Amino acid sequence: MITPQGPKVLEFNARFGDPETQPVLSLLETDLVDIIDAILENRLAQQEVKWKDGASVCVVMAAGATPENTLKARKSKA
Repeated sequence: MITPQGPKVLEFNARFGDPETQPVLSLLETDLVDIIDAILENRLAQQEVKWKDGASVCVVMAAGATPENTLKARKSKA
């Protein structure tokens, strides 16, 4: 979303277990531990977060008919 202060991310759907997270974190210059500490100490607004210039790509290999096959397998085990 574009705001008067510049672009802002409203939601980012990549959890640490998701393959999409890996290329995003490869562009992060600021130490992730510093960011997490700032969150835990309620001072994220004061934490500078730096990103590398560039782009990254994520390639995911998944079985055919995913997620349908995994959903059927889960139901049959239940």
